[in-house]
Amino acid sequence: CNLKCDFCDTKYAWKANEKMLFSDIVDSINTYSSYCNAVVFTGGEPLLYARQLTMVKEQLGNFPFITIETNGTLYDEPFLRDTFVSVSPKLEGMGKDVWYDLECITEIVTKHLAQLKFVIVRPLDYDEAKEIVKTVRFRDQYYRGPISIILQPNGLVEEKEYIPSLSKLCMLA
Repeated sequence: CNLKCDFCDTKYAWKANEKMLFSDIVDSINTYSSYCNAVVFTGGEPLLYARQLTMVKEQLGNFPFITIETNGTLYDEPFLRDTFVSVSPKLEGMGKDVWYDLECITEIVTKHLAQLKFVIVRPLDYDEAKEIVKTVRFRDQYYRGPISIILQPNGLVEEKEYIPSLSKLCMLA
């Protein structure tokens, strides 16, 4: 991943793990094709490996639904073409400075079938997420309509710490 967030739930992906041949990756994924209709490429950050994953995508003809989950800091139009994209910008409430690129998020959300997923830790995260959505919606000439938005509580924070944020969201719904 290009961010190395302190709160990462997939830190194991930071290390060089077992290397696999291209054909082994495709074969491994295709073993699920008889009872699974979707594949999700997630992090680390899959757009760091767009060229390699494009080759994998081309071999997954039995999966009608492919999703790329990205942090919104990189954009690769050919790789994202014909793919559902879940953009998960890292907000300030996650512990550090802002870790997203509004231009990149705008490109993805306005030119591809996409959703925005925000991890909510504190009430200000909701406000920040709302500003990102407003900015993306009105910034680009290609905007196609409503954007699917997921607000997810952070599972790594003790429950009592995010109850106020969730309560605020429920009242606004």
